[in-house]
Amino acid sequence: MRVVLFQMRCKPERRQEFIAALLRDASETYAREPGCLRFDVVQEDDDPDKFYLYEVYESAAAYAAHRETAHAKRAGEAFRDLRAGPSIRSEGTNLFPADDRWR
Repeated sequence: MRVVLFQMRCKPERRQEFIAALLRDASETYAREPGCLRFDVVQEDDDPDKFYLYEVYESAAAYAAHRETAHAKRAGEAFRDLRAGPSIRSEGTNLFPADDRWR
């Protein structure tokens, strides 16, 4: 499994637009892509302009396919205008729980 983590900060004056773009991307990904097993969007309590994404895909290929979808490209374009600075992205391989628990 492929796990992708993002940390993002939005422009405070564009927070609602940013949240809408995040939720649209997450819901479209989760609903349309069978290779996406999980897509969590978290807003930090102490800093409402800071967000974390936790995405789990069946494989690196499923994540690569996600990045080529129209909705992911639209979200990336929207985030460029709504973000306050660059995103931090980390990728890794799931160790626990076992892969079969995700199905």
